[in-house]
Amino acid sequence: MSLSTILVRCLAAGLVLLASAAAHAVVGGVKATPDAQPWLAAMLYTSVPADQACLDSGGSEVFCQQVCAASLIAPNWAITAAHCLIDRTNPVFIKLAVGNEDLNGTGITQLDVDAYHAVDGVPGPSTIYQDDLALLQLTNPVSGPFASLASVAEASELLALPDSDDRLEMMGWGQLDSGEFPSYLQRVRADLDQTNCGGLFVGVSMFCSWEATPERIEMDDAGDSSPLDATGEDVCILDSGGPLLYINGAGDRKLAGVVSWGVDSNCGSGSFGTAHTRIDYFLNWIESTSASAGLPMVDLAAEIVAPRSTTAASQSVRVYLRNSSSMRPINNTRLQIRYSGTGTLGSPTTSGLSCTASSGGDGYDCAPTLLPMAAGASPYVNLTASGLVDDNSLEIRAQVFRDSGEQDYRTLNDAPVHILSRTSKPDLVLTSPGASASYDADETSLWLFYQVANRSASIAATTPQLTLTLPAGWTLTNDSGLACSGTTTIQCGLASLSADTQVDIKLEFRGGSAGDFDVPASVSSSAGDFPTMRSGQVDTEVVTAVSFPTLSTPTDPPITEEPPPVPAAASSGSGGTAAWLLCLVLLAHFRSRLRAPAFRRPQ
Repeated sequence: MSLSTILVRCLAAGLVLLASAAAHAVVGGVKATPDAQPWLAAMLYTSVPADQACLDSGGSEVFCQQVCAASLIAPNWAITAAHCLIDRTNPVFIKLAVGNEDLNGTGITQLDVDAYHAVDGVPGPSTIYQDDLALLQLTNPVSGPFASLASVAEASELLALPDSDDRLEMMGWGQLDSGEFPSYLQRVRADLDQTNCGGLFVGVSMFCSWEATPERIEMDDAGDSSPLDATGEDVCILDSGGPLLYINGAGDRKLAGVVSWGVDSNCGSGSFGTAHTRIDYFLNWIESTSASAGLPMVDLAAEIVAPRSTTAASQSVRVYLRNSSSMRPINNTRLQIRYSGTGTLGSPTTSGLSCTASSGGDGYDCAPTLLPMAAGASPYVNLTASGLVDDNSLEIRAQVFRDSGEQDYRTLNDAPVHILSRTSKPDLVLTSPGASASYDADETSLWLFYQVANRSASIAATTPQLTLTLPAGWTLTNDSGLACSGTTTIQCGLASLSADTQVDIKLEFRGGSAGDFDVPASVSSSAGDFPTMRSGQVDTEVVTAVSFPTLSTPTDPPITEEPPPVPAAASSGSGGTAAWLLCLVLLAHFRSRLRAPAFRRPQ
C-alpha cells in the first residue's frame, strides 16, 4: 500500500473521528457591549440536571446547561446550527435564554421551543458538517429585537471585498484562549478567507473566517492587547450555532452565517480558520419551511432614494415599498412616509401604490394597488422636496407595516431615515471603532482608530484636520503617514476628501500610564461642515474610552475527551496490518490538527 493511499484512507477515517474532538468558542475576544446584540440567545438543553461541578464553582443553571448559541430572527423563529441538535432532538428540553449578556446574571427569560427544522435533518456525529442550519420554532412569539439576515447581494458584496479586515464579527459564551468559560458574552472580529478552512467542504454554502496573526492595530481590540492572547482570533468550544455578522460600509451588522466547524485543535491557531453556514444560500428554504409550519417569514422593506445634499431649493425623492422575499407573496401591507425640518414633501405621483395625505399633513399613507405583493414587487411613489433652505435639512422617514400573517426576517430595512440637506458645504462625519491598549514589563502601547468620512454628494472637504487630546506622557510613534504634531493635544492634517469618500486612520502611541481614560477627538474642514448633527448628537466629535486589560484565572473544570475509536484492521494483503499501524500514527497526528463542532462541556 502506497503512502499516498494510506494518507487518503487515514483522512477518511479521520473524518469519522472528528466528532470526538474539541469544538468552538471565542478566542482572542473581549466582552461584548451591554445590550449590543439583544437578539442573541444561549441555547440550553435541560433533559438532565446541570453539571454539579459547574454549579459548585458558582455557575447558574443557565450557564451550566448552555450547549450552543442561536439568533432570534422573527417573532416565532430563531436560527442555529443543525449539529447543535445532535442527541438533543426533543424540543421540550430546548430552551433559549435571553435578557442578559451574563448567563450568571438576573433578568434572564427562557423561551420554549415548539419544534425544530434542519436543512438536511439532524446530522450524524461523525461528519464534517455541510448545510449545517436549523430553524427553532418558538412556542410563543416574542417582540424582538431581531437579527437581520444578510441578503444574496450583501453576501456577494462581502465576498467581493478587496480587504475584509475585521468586517466579520462573532459572539458567544465559548471557551477563551485562557481555557476558562466566561459567563459574560464575548465578541471577536476576523477576516474572510475562503481558502483557509482546510479545503474541506467550503464552497458556495460556507464562509470561512480566519485571523491567525492579528495585528496590534486591530480596530476591534479583540484580544490583541490581552496578555492571555497567545493565538489569533476565532470562535471555539460552545460557540456553535452563534452568529457570523457582516459589518457593511454603513456599519450595519447583518447575520451572514452561523458557526459550524473548525479545523486545527487550537482555536485561533495559525493554520486554519472556521467554517460558517451561509444563510443567504438558504433563504428559499427559510421561507418555504416557515410557511409550511404556518408562520411564514418574508422580507418587506422600504427604501428612500435621494441625495444626501443638494445646492438647489428643490429635489426629487422616490420611496419604494419592496417585497424583497425570495419566493413568498406578502398580504395586507402598507407604507407610511413622514417628514420634518425645513421644507415640504409633496406632489406625489405613484406607480403600483395608492397614497393619501396623512391626517397631520406631514406625509403620506400608501398601500399597494394589487395584493398580495408578489416576490420582487417594488411599487413606489415620486415626491418633490421643496422649500429647502441653505444650511438646513429635511428629514424623511419611511415605515413598512404588515397587518397580519407574515413575519419579517430582515428588519433593518423596515424603517429607513434620510436626511436631505441644502448646503454648499461638505458633510464631515467622525467615528471611532475603538482603541487597543496593551502593556508588558517594558512598555505601554496604545492604538487609536478613527474613520473620517465626507457624506456630501457633491462638495469636497478641503484640508480636513483631526484633533485629539491625550493624558500627558504618551508619545506618538506612528501616524500612518499623516502630518501630525503636538504632545497632549495632537493635530493631524488629512488630504482633501472628495464627495462620498472615507479614510481610516490608525495612530500609535507609547510610553504613557496604563490606566483607564477617555480620548476626545474632533474633525474639521476649511470648507465648513453641514449638517453638524445626527440623531441629536454632533457628528464631528467622538470620545474613545481606553481600557487596559487585566489577567483573569480559569474557574471551570478542565475539559476531558474520550479516546478515539480504533479503526478495524484492513484486509489489504500482507502489508495491511503495518499500513494501519502507520495510519493510526498518522491519525493521532491528524486528530491533533482537527476539531469538530462538539460542545464545551461533556454531556
